Amino acid sequence: MINELTLVERIADGTLASPQEFLGSWYWAILSSGVGCAWRESIQEYCWREPEIWLSLEMCARATGLPVLIEHPEKGVLNSPEFAARCVGVTVYGYVRGDELWAIARILDSGANSILTAGAYEDTSPAVTFAPGTGARIDIDGKSLLIEPKPMLLDHICLCALGVWTRDGAPGVENTSTESTLENEKVAA
Repeated sequence: MINELTLVERIADGTLASPQEFLGSWYWAILSSGVGCAWRESIQEYCWREPEIWLSLEMCARATGLPVLIEHPEKGVLNSPEFAARCVGVTVYGYVRGDELWAIARILDSGANSILTAGAYEDTSPAVTFAPGTGARIDIDGKSLLIEPKPMLLDHICLCALGVWTRDGAPGVENTSTESTLENEKVAA
């Protein structure tokens, strides 16, 4: 018999496709963060995320329970009005896939599920806050590189058209199925 935990574990390990509809919600595999170096076009800066920090069990736990938003709030971090206007779901399971931090998102908003299914928003972007005065900036050929410290806050993950951490890889929202494959499974009562 399947329940929400076995469902998300099976999406995470690849034995079920993403997304899956289950008892009125859709469960999607989404990229929480990449590691290594990435270019942030919006602020003209490179950044470095240390794999030992971002691929740890602690970060998997921290990637669970994050609000999932449509686009980032204007000021970058979430507040009550922005939550009400943008939140479409929550991450329910954080895990490492290869050299990236992923999560399973429970999306409750039907409009957001339609947007994701259509592929209009196929990427993600995490909102991260660091303690003031931490991290280091160095100059490389006239470009700034921020070596990020351990984050103080994982604020949310937004769904967007193109995120920083996708780079040349697959999009950050995994869409390997548009139909639920749970039809023959027993649902936990």
